[in-house]
Amino acid sequence: MPKAARNVLRSRWSVSSALYGLGRENSLANHSTRRAKRKRRVVERYTSEAFLPYVKAIGQLALTWNDLHETLGSLFCTIADDITEMKLHAVWHSANTDRAKRAMLEAVVRDLSWQEKKNNPRAEKDLDWLLRELNKLEDIRNNAIHAPLKSFDDPVWRVFEKRPEGIAPNDLHGNRRALQMMNKDLLKEYRYCRNASLILREFADAIQYAWGYTEIDPSWPERPQLPNRGQKNGRPNPRRPRGQGQLPLLPES
Repeated sequence: MPKAARNVLRSRWSVSSALYGLGRENSLANHSTRRAKRKRRVVERYTSEAFLPYVKAIGQLALTWNDLHETLGSLFCTIADDITEMKLHAVWHSANTDRAKRAMLEAVVRDLSWQEKKNNPRAEKDLDWLLRELNKLEDIRNNAIHAPLKSFDDPVWRVFEKRPEGIAPNDLHGNRRALQMMNKDLLKEYRYCRNASLILREFADAIQYAWGYTEIDPSWPERPQLPNRGQKNGRPNPRRPRGQGQLPLLPES
């Protein structure tokens, strides 16, 4: 190749390399600028005053739901009393989910003896009703407990997302539970589920008493009426053993 041609090629290569290097530097600079402009996500600590009613309501709901299933465990042990109570409690707590525990209770209810049905004629239907209502309530409870919440007080949310100010389900990433709670009064949902859990717990406890003391007190508790959404109280709790007062539902606040 002639010397002049080689010089031309070297010149073109130098220009191309320089342009490539300049373009790469600009690309890296732009990428660095974009990274620098990207803000870190604000991590919510849920300690602000605005969150306090929600934290309190969710906590009460969680505690009530847990105690309801402890009561169901005692009822399970009372009905399935062929082996020692502690062994039955061990069987009950071996289940990893609340639904699996209720399935065990349902299994012993389906296998009631002729004598048990004679002693407690309404037992099978009332226990079936109790379990069906719990299965319906569970999805409401799961939405209430597991839906993430977010404060939308920053004005930017009203500019770009048209969000009202305040605490709301965080559906920004498509959370299924949050989507189920959209456009609902959150505190009313929490309190409804909490109060329904209290009523069902009292009914389960009253059934356990009636089952264990049939010979002393043959009365059977009345099936309760659950509260409607937004309704403070349902029918008074099932009849309790003499000497024990009715447990009031928790206040709205």
